[in-house]
Amino acid sequence: TSCSASGYVLQQDNGTCAVGCPAGQFAAPLVGGSVAGSRCQACRVCPSGQFAVVNATGSCTGAFDTQCQPWTECAANQYSANLPSSTEDRVCANCTLTCPPGQELIGQCGVGLTPPVCQACAAGFAKPQNGPDACAACPTTCTAGFFLAGNCSATTTTFCQACTTECGSGGSSEFYLQGPCQGSADAVCKPCTQCTPGSQYETAACSLGANRVCANCTASCASGSYLSGQCTATASPTCQPCVTASACGAQEFLAGQCTQTSSPACQACQTCSAQEYQVRACSPSTDRVCAACATQCPANFYLRGSCSGPLEASFPATVVVDGISFAVLDTTAPWASGSGCQSGVASLPDGWEVAADTPSARQAAAGNMWGTSCVVLASGLALATNSLVNTVCTGLACNTGDGSGSGS
Repeated sequence: TSCSASGYVLQQDNGTCAVGCPAGQFAAPLVGGSVAGSRCQACRVCPSGQFAVVNATGSCTGAFDTQCQPWTECAANQYSANLPSSTEDRVCANCTLTCPPGQELIGQCGVGLTPPVCQACAAGFAKPQNGPDACAACPTTCTAGFFLAGNCSATTTTFCQACTTECGSGGSSEFYLQGPCQGSADAVCKPCTQCTPGSQYETAACSLGANRVCANCTASCASGSYLSGQCTATASPTCQPCVTASACGAQEFLAGQCTQTSSPACQACQTCSAQEYQVRACSPSTDRVCAACATQCPANFYLRGSCSGPLEASFPATVVVDGISFAVLDTTAPWASGSGCQSGVASLPDGWEVAADTPSARQAAAGNMWGTSCVVLASGLALATNSLVNTVCTGLACNTGDGSGSGS
């Protein structure tokens, strides 16, 4: 059947003439470009990898068959945003290539329909900078000579830093390194302790590895001792025993008192001059006391005796009773304890005489120990000393030639 005369196309399905083809068919133009009398044909279906182009006249409409084109290929930094088909081209979108600090890219660009996304770093990982880099594990240990510095977070990481090995100085201050450098802790420079002047002294010096150690200076001593020395920056005064009378010689006495800051000292006893006599003998605790001898008398009186002057120097220690000096020939001190006896023969010094039996002699014997039990007078009578109170014995009983001399 010909439909060309009327300008119609021949429909393929029932052979009738119509103005146009039904959906899914088209009439190809004949010679001269007219579709009149042309037969309707089924539209082409695009093969896999291609899609039907939709143009101004539509896809497969009227005199136009389906036009197929290859699917769009996405670039390396793009991904497919849809699933292409025979009727729809592939749509490409740009992939996310960088992430802000604290996030990393998860996924691969160009694989599947899901693009890479930024995801926060996991615990123990960090990414401080912007970019495509992945989060990196924070360091947890360091080699010797380094310590772990910084904090591990999504945007900050730990790092190994060299240990502090020296300290500077600030003005008059000194510094030392406190604590070991290990783990996440560095050694710290600390000012050295300053000892308090006048009350503390240094027992260990400040050094790079140790603080200065201070100790309190000794401030007081037990009874019988005194502080010797001063509290200085490096030394403390020390407690020393005070000097006692036992340390003094025969012609010395202990002068001064034992206090917290001073000790008594042994001093030479004074010597009476030719115009003086001894009022009090030199003893371990007292100096010799001298007084001027009488040189003239009132009318109708005359001077009797002689001024003993320095005669006391003949004996280390004497006792004065009623102005008369008494001593024993072996030079034993009046306060000497014990009960010894004189050995050998002793000479009587010039200006001295063996004491007679007088109240003064008896007082001198009984009031002192003389290092013996009895002292013998010129008469041979032996008087008990303070070592043998209330006893009177003879020279034979004492079995000694000890004599008590007197000077006047």
